Amino acid sequence: HRAVLLTTRSDGRPPGSPLTCGVDDAGRLVISTYPARAKTRHAKRVDRVSLIVLSDEWDGPWVQMDGSAEVIDSPDSVEPLVEYFRT
Repeated sequence: HRAVLLTTRSDGRPPGSPLTCGVDDAGRLVISTYPARAKTRHAKRVDRVSLIVLSDEWDGPWVQMDGSAEVIDSPDSVEPLVEYFRT
């Protein structure tokens, strides 16, 4: 799914990051990114995030979810993501 992730900068402003996301077997929203990206650093510092999931149509439905992010920085987390995004 196409989405926009909103995190919090150190000055309190909310940057948006366009990305793709999915849902794992446990019902958690999953994204993949690099450790050096700003969105990763922001989510590690302040775990409150918002995710806006967009439809494929310009004027189609969308949904915003607000919650806590868990940043997993582990080689074990890579293979399930690779498999998820292959399907």
